[in-house]
Amino acid sequence: MRISWTGVFTAALVGLALAAASPADAGGSTGGYSPIAAQKVNSLTVKNKCGYKIWMQQQNITGAPDIVKIKKGKSYTYSIDPAGVPSARVWPKVGCDGDGQNCEIGQTLPPCPAAGCQPAIDSLVEPTFACVGHGCDVSKAVTFYDISQVDGYTLPFKLKASGTVDNDACVNVNCNRFSNSACPKKADLSSNGKYPQYKKVNLKARDPATNDVIGCFSPCEKLTAGTSVGGFGYKADDDQAILYCCPSFKDDPDRTQAVKKACKKGPVPDSDYVSFVHKACRKNAYAWAYDDVNGNHSCTGYVKLKMTVCP
Repeated sequence: MRISWTGVFTAALVGLALAAASPADAGGSTGGYSPIAAQKVNSLTVKNKCGYKIWMQQQNITGAPDIVKIKKGKSYTYSIDPAGVPSARVWPKVGCDGDGQNCEIGQTLPPCPAAGCQPAIDSLVEPTFACVGHGCDVSKAVTFYDISQVDGYTLPFKLKASGTVDNDACVNVNCNRFSNSACPKKADLSSNGKYPQYKKVNLKARDPATNDVIGCFSPCEKLTAGTSVGGFGYKADDDQAILYCCPSFKDDPDRTQAVKKACKKGPVPDSDYVSFVHKACRKNAYAWAYDDVNGNHSCTGYVKLKMTVCP
């Protein structure tokens, strides 16, 4: 559960230029706040160590470009509102056009190409930045972040986290073992044998237009993604998928608890996919819906997150 932090910009930051609305070209410069101001705000930096340029897609970072191109070996630093940023999401894209769209990997949001958007299997970092601006107690400001591979993964990455207040929960995450070849090819999605036709399922995800492998499905995403993108098209609460997706029900807390209890007994926690993600990320990432003990992390004070893609 994420916390929405509120507050106001400090006077020192008022009037600073925001990044342009069009995709930024990150050749090593930082985006948004000046270096002096950046010392007194939270920050998120992405470093590209792939052998090719990437594009980073983001959601909910107010004032930052939705898409940023980062050249090989270069970095980009997002402007983080000192008032806090709730429920942000960032993920890498590959092989995009000049607008950062029509990508070979990571095109999971509209505008979708003619064959449709790709399955939502992005390698995700999801931070909720605390308020560190005027009127906020920085010593108690907690920034939460998680690495969510509940839907799948694409590129390998790692995340380094540091805060100005000691906090044992402020951990680094290393998912550098992600690869297409490591994706389970004979995953048991049979719901403990109830649906034997799904006893051996290849979780490799393919682009609907080119049929190229673009990453790896999680069990839930494989079962619920549309058939046009390689899934089986079930709903998360269908009997075939419910023990892998473990959905919650807003108007039925009793059913939510019953599903949660059933899911914790299996089969998803014991699945090949979850086992691999835990190994690949050293048990520091979400691999299924109730993986909080592995996926949730936090830092206190002024927090710096650095995501390295293809570490």
